Amino acid sequence: MKYSLYFACLFLFFTQLNTNVFALQPIVETATYYQPDGKPYVETYLLIPASDLQYKRQADGVARAEVVVNLIFENTADESVAAFDTYKLSGAALALNDSTYHFPDLIDLKRFSLEAGDYLLTASFSDVNAG
Repeated sequence: MKYSLYFACLFLFFTQLNTNVFALQPIVETATYYQPDGKPYVETYLLIPASDLQYKRQADGVARAEVVVNLIFENTADESVAAFDTYKLSGAALALNDSTYHFPDLIDLKRFSLEAGDYLLTASFSDVNAG
């Protein structure tokens, strides 16, 4: 019994380690601005570090990172979805014929027109090239 508990804990440790090592750790920030007519809008700023991304070599000899981004703004008053967007964020194509290439971070900005109120932003990310 003692050994089976030990191996079960060891198994859980390694499965958690495996999922966390390759997890994306993006930075998400928001800012609220007003249009000239007084209506508010929210800008979302995304940064995904290059060290978190898997770059896939393509047929033409370049490598590219791609991440599926899902952003959902939920109105906290009635828990309804006020705005959402799902899209694929692609990095620049990098030629891999030079040993001095540098993998850049992925950076993105999106704007959402929202009525005045309190919102909860839920963001999820999935690396397209991750195994």
